[in-house]
Amino acid sequence: MGNTSYQQATNAQVDAAEHLHRVLVSLCRELAATDDNTLGPLTDNIDDLKAHAAILCEWLKRQDASFDNLLIDGLMMYQEEA
Repeated sequence: MGNTSYQQATNAQVDAAEHLHRVLVSLCRELAATDDNTLGPLTDNIDDLKAHAAILCEWLKRQDASFDNLLIDGLMMYQEEA
């Protein structure tokens, strides 16, 4: 009877987790690429990299309310330091 309480993840849950992972990895790559030390010949594309990172952040905000709150808190902390 112990097995009746165990639930496997549905395909939709697995797909959502994989999609979220891909978005987070892509966001990390975009942000890393905007670092002045790694740009090299990509300096002309820095605005495109920032725009893509902003689009990914917006997607994350719409998918996960807790990420939205974390992003807002982080931005407020950054503005207070500046």
